[in-house]
Amino acid sequence: MIRLLGRVVVAAVELLFWALHLIGRFVRALRDGLGAARSLRRGQLHCPRGHVVPMQGQARCTACEFVYNGSLLSCPNPECPVPTTAYLNCPECGLSVRNPFRWGRA
Repeated sequence: MIRLLGRVVVAAVELLFWALHLIGRFVRALRDGLGAARSLRRGQLHCPRGHVVPMQGQARCTACEFVYNGSLLSCPNPECPVPTTAYLNCPECGLSVRNPFRWGRA
C-alpha cells in the first residue's frame, strides 16, 4: 500500500512539472509571436522607432559571403550553413529588427 501511495505521489509531482513545462513553452511561443506581429505591420517590417525596413534588395550573406539580389531575410545559396537572417538593421536609425518569420531564440 505504501509503495502504491509513493508511486501516485511521484506521478502527481511529475505531472505537475510537465504541465508547468508545457505552459512555459506556450507562453514563450506566444511572446515570440507577439514580438513578430509588433515588427511586421501592414506587410512591412518596422523598426522600434517606426521606420520602414526594406525586406528586398541587394545583400551579402554574413554566413557564406554570397552576394545576391532578393529577400534580405533568407540566403538563396543552397550551401549556406545558416540560410535565415536573425535580424535586419534599420537604414535610417540603425536599430535592429528581428526576422518576424524566424521562430525561437536560437
